[in-house]
Amino acid sequence: MGTAENLPKNERIIRTIVGSVLIIVGFLLPGFLKPLSLVLGLCFLFTAYIAY
Repeated sequence: MGTAENLPKNERIIRTIVGSVLIIVGFLLPGFLKPLSLVLGLCFLFTAYIAY
């Protein structure tokens, strides 16, 4: 099993902000964009706090 370093602090902050905005906007978008925005937002938040 390989090890990975954690993200730098500034990249973690940017990913958290972008992920949060995508999740909030995802509730306002119609159709296909709604689940796409929610999934992308969750991916950004997940990768911000878990080393990938």
